[in-house]
Amino acid sequence: MPLLELVQKKEWTPDNDAGHLPREAVDKLHRDLIAVRDMEWDAKGPDEAMQAGLFDALAATGLFALTVPEQYGGLGASNEAFTRIIRTASTIGACVAITAVPHLCNGVKSIGLFGTQEIKKEVFAQVLDGKLISFALTEDHTGSNVPSIRSKVEPDGNGYRLNGSKLWVTNVPFACCIVVVAKSPDLSPIPNGSTFVLVDPGAQGLTISKTWHKLAADGSPTVNLFLDNIRVAESQLFGDRGKAINHFNTIVETGRLGAAAGAAGIAQQSLALARTDARKNGLGGHLSSQGDFDCFVMHAVLRYSGFLCDINHEERGIITALCKLTCTHRAMSMVQDIFSWYLSNGVPLNPEVERMLKEIPFFKIVEGPSEVITFHAMLSMVSKLATKASEIDIPKKFSHGGSLENQLGQLGRQLAGFALQISEMRPMIQHQNALWSLAQFAAAIHTAQCVFAVTAWEKDIGDDKAVQYRKRAVNEAIQACCVIRETLNT
Repeated sequence: MPLLELVQKKEWTPDNDAGHLPREAVDKLHRDLIAVRDMEWDAKGPDEAMQAGLFDALAATGLFALTVPEQYGGLGASNEAFTRIIRTASTIGACVAITAVPHLCNGVKSIGLFGTQEIKKEVFAQVLDGKLISFALTEDHTGSNVPSIRSKVEPDGNGYRLNGSKLWVTNVPFACCIVVVAKSPDLSPIPNGSTFVLVDPGAQGLTISKTWHKLAADGSPTVNLFLDNIRVAESQLFGDRGKAINHFNTIVETGRLGAAAGAAGIAQQSLALARTDARKNGLGGHLSSQGDFDCFVMHAVLRYSGFLCDINHEERGIITALCKLTCTHRAMSMVQDIFSWYLSNGVPLNPEVERMLKEIPFFKIVEGPSEVITFHAMLSMVSKLATKASEIDIPKKFSHGGSLENQLGQLGRQLAGFALQISEMRPMIQHQNALWSLAQFAAAIHTAQCVFAVTAWEKDIGDDKAVQYRKRAVNEAIQACCVIRETLNT
């Protein structure tokens, strides 16, 4: 179903959470996380606080059981509710989101969707007690490209042996288990097939490196793993044999929403801190108006994207990729603008804002670097744009005045024209600048659509302000079209 057809049918309202996790539960968790954020810790910041009681306080709120199915004692949150909670959690610090998102998405989702009943009962019981699930995919030389991984699980007698190495593994010190993605050539006829393997952090043959020292977000522990002839039982293998790549592509969608929400929360909190400093110094103006719009757009993209994933929209893979691109780049630009505001107004830089300036780039990396996601999104988008161009039509009831309606008509015509150009030029699009311009274009289109959808039901935003935001989003999309035209013509 085309995105805007959903808007016309008005299937989504702010109170509709796709039948999961009552709004009261979301509101309570939101309030509990705010209370944790406002606590005073005997530490210099959230990274140190994670070792001084912050992690236990977060576990007590139920954050780490957010996506655990209700039948196993968790909250069973929808994607829409998940994005709201992660955005709130990240206002505490990037380390909180970077700890929670891999656990709730890659860890909990892999077991919840593909684990056996025995694995679910055993692992989720430990999660409810405050333990996390680590997910080990990335390797040296191959990155997170599942078909290229070298770690391997092979038959050995009545069981299996696991060998290889993993890097950039999060949460191992907090984990009750590790989900390892390993090549499994003898377990299925699928070439380069891989399988999920459940490994105990104390397993014989498993060596865990020292925790990485990162530029920021050290409160979220990152390690390397060395897998040396680890004994694996049949019961530790789960999911379809040889189809880990299919499973991963399913769970990574939620992870990208989490990365987008984490970036949005950091930007939102940096704006709140800067506003406080502005009031103290008798300043404001552009900082407030631009920040309001940026936060609104990210809020719109997150909620609408979460909803579309909850109803299993056929284009959810593209939607989550564009959501991550839109939110992480807008949030990063927003924090950098706030930093510039401090410098240009001679206001002493808030240490918390300085920390966030270092943290925000992490969300461009989590769940896939921007270049990889851009490539994925654009290949998918290009193949569909030509046939779907006629569907990009904003309902008249959302247009206010002839000027806006003309802009939308112009946008539709440009989109149709570019769809044909891009389809014809697809083999020639190799240059990174062209690819990046395409990403800007797609993200701007997605932003405009989401803003139209969300503002239709926002009760706390006056009609005049909603119209202003919608016009602004459409103008951004049209400007992006112009960038595409210039890029393709050079």
